[in-house]
Amino acid sequence: MPATGITPTMTVARTCTKGSRERWRMSRKVQIINPAINAAVTAPRTLIAAMIRLLMDSVMTYVFVSACAHATVFEIGKLWGLYLPPAVEENAALASAAAEYRLRMCDIPEGERPRERFAQVGPSAMSQRELLAIILRSGTKTMNALQLAERLLQQFNGLHGLARASLADLQAVEGVGLVKAIEIQAALELGRRMMLAERDPKPQIRSPEDAAQVFMAFMSNDEQEEVHVLLLDARHRVIDRRMIYRGTLNAANMRLAEIFREAVRANCAAIIVGHNHPSGDPTPSPEDIAATRALAQAGQLLGIEVVDHLIIAQPHFVSLRERGVL
Repeated sequence: MPATGITPTMTVARTCTKGSRERWRMSRKVQIINPAINAAVTAPRTLIAAMIRLLMDSVMTYVFVSACAHATVFEIGKLWGLYLPPAVEENAALASAAAEYRLRMCDIPEGERPRERFAQVGPSAMSQRELLAIILRSGTKTMNALQLAERLLQQFNGLHGLARASLADLQAVEGVGLVKAIEIQAALELGRRMMLAERDPKPQIRSPEDAAQVFMAFMSNDEQEEVHVLLLDARHRVIDRRMIYRGTLNAANMRLAEIFREAVRANCAAIIVGHNHPSGDPTPSPEDIAATRALAQAGQLLGIEVVDHLIIAQPHFVSLRERGVL
């Protein structure tokens, strides 16, 4: 046994322990060195993969955003795999069809646009829709000016209904604001005033159509019933026109005394009475027929001929003389 007191067994154990420690140290060095080496080798690959993924995500995002920009709610829901009720699907399909149907004014051939056609063929060859579209100038996001004009004419049953519409009624239509509503009414009023200015101040009444034209020019287009009378001389030329009564809807009364009072004051030989039906139906009511007969009887007593009684529902009218009442 050596003097140090270390036995051979202890020496072997120390040697083995020392070798294990060395191996452990080498292992630790490898573990420390290997990650750096791996990182140096794999970093470019990881970076390229990340760049490819980012590029793909960008492309998919662009495609999705582009699709959504022109998609309906229903299409976006389908893209995300969401369930939407059939009613939503049907409404979305209708909205999509309407959006696809919209034709911008610039897409119409130049020779078919309202303003260009007006310059080429003149106003007499233009339709009501085209003339109204020129006044409107522009449409909405879902319809052009021609389609908006068509909607207005359909909703108000033509120009006469459009002339009776108030500013609030016009503004209730999508795409018609206060400015457009005022411009529509101003254009219609100018047309009415021009018709009055060019009319013979004392026209001769030869037919019910002549009298109807005079009444239509002066009767307003609101929702109130009016009673007018034309005072005629012996040759049935118009001496004057008077509005006798203006009342609420379907409540105008034939005030015989007032009608003939005006006739006596003007010393006229004959009269033609006219009143309007704001409902748009010129069919005479039983009250109209009874009032006409009462007028004829009163005229015979006073020596003033009752030539006719017209019921106006622009642009139509009914002559009670032609119906055989007079």
